[in-house]
Amino acid sequence: MTISVRVPSIEGISGDKDRVNALYAPFRPRDSNPEHYDRKLKFWTKAVQEYGTTCGRISFTVKELQKEFRIDGKSPACLKEVIDQFSKDGVILTEKEFLENLKAAESWKAWSSTSAWRVVRKVGSFVPSPISYFYRPAEEEVRFVNVELLKDLAESINNDSSLQNKLMNVALWNSKVRELTSVADATDLEFLLGFMKARKLIVMDKVGSEEVVFMSSSGSQPKISDVEKGKYDILRTQEILETQLNDITEKAEQAEERARSALKQGRRNTAKHELRRKKLLEQRRDKLLSMVDNLTVLGMQIEDAESDAVIVSAYEAGKKALAGVLEDKRMNVDRVTEAMLDIQELLDQHSDVSAALSQPMDGQDSDILSLEEELDAIMKEDEEKSKLPPVVTDPQPTKSTEKTDEEEALKLLEDLDMNDLEDFSNAMSSSKEGKLDKSGDN
Repeated sequence: MTISVRVPSIEGISGDKDRVNALYAPFRPRDSNPEHYDRKLKFWTKAVQEYGTTCGRISFTVKELQKEFRIDGKSPACLKEVIDQFSKDGVILTEKEFLENLKAAESWKAWSSTSAWRVVRKVGSFVPSPISYFYRPAEEEVRFVNVELLKDLAESINNDSSLQNKLMNVALWNSKVRELTSVADATDLEFLLGFMKARKLIVMDKVGSEEVVFMSSSGSQPKISDVEKGKYDILRTQEILETQLNDITEKAEQAEERARSALKQGRRNTAKHELRRKKLLEQRRDKLLSMVDNLTVLGMQIEDAESDAVIVSAYEAGKKALAGVLEDKRMNVDRVTEAMLDIQELLDQHSDVSAALSQPMDGQDSDILSLEEELDAIMKEDEEKSKLPPVVTDPQPTKSTEKTDEEEALKLLEDLDMNDLEDFSNAMSSSKEGKLDKSGDN
């Protein structure tokens, strides 16, 4: 099966022929099958809303819906009840009623009502009973405006930072809204612009010959200041002059080319005429360049002034904040001086306490004096000993001397006989006693 538009709900049933026949058939009386009637009505109300969000259409006619929802040449024959239900719920208004509400609306409260016909009565416009604008077969060409979709789109646009605090003409505004919301129809863009203006989300004014749009980011009602108008006027004038400069430059180049061509052909008068035209164009170009330079300087001065104003405001805010802190905390010279004196007094007290803690306890003075006297005596004794001459002692017998004595003794033993042993023994005893006496003297 083929369908005209990719609405999710319609696409979901396109492969089920029986369901398409049931849903596209006219509504039967609700009393016969209330559950089926409500399900079918819910399906079509959802499909119409999806058509608006998916295709970016704020307004529609019944004939347009029948064409867009066509499946294999079959159009829904049940939209009368859907349009009636939308009208009862205040979801849609006819184009005529919508425009009347735009003129009459003074606040967002008027648009927040769930019933559109009550909205109009609140602001005093004449509107007959709601039944009078319900769908009738002869009204297939009547255009309806989806107010609920308008609300959602307006809130989305109002939260977009790329459109906030920027003054722009209506054409540029519509171009940016088209990119943001996919709303492409010129009539729908006019409805959206008028709706946002009625809700006081945007403000419109004229700068020169252009109608401009401004949306603030503060959430409050936007207002175009004289400064914003002046800046916009300068920028737009610069753009116009630059466009003229490009056009004049191109014409001057063309005049020069024509002069060259005429000169080659021997038409000197024509060449002179073209050169004269070129010079006039160049004079005009120089004048425009001077104007653009002046506007550029003026625009930069305005930006500098705004920047300076912001800085001065920051200084003033800082001054107020500092004064508030000094006042709230009672910061002054007398208070600081008093605090410093109190601190110095406490430091002195602490020094006194530390000195008192370091004093020796009772009985320690005499002990320290006696210890000092004993140390002095020890040092004096060490000094006297260091002044005495060194003590010289006899040298100890060396190993070589002891060895000689033993050799002499062995030689004597060899020369003696057994009778002389007693005399030798006596002689050795005398020799040992003599050595012992000498070592004792030493």
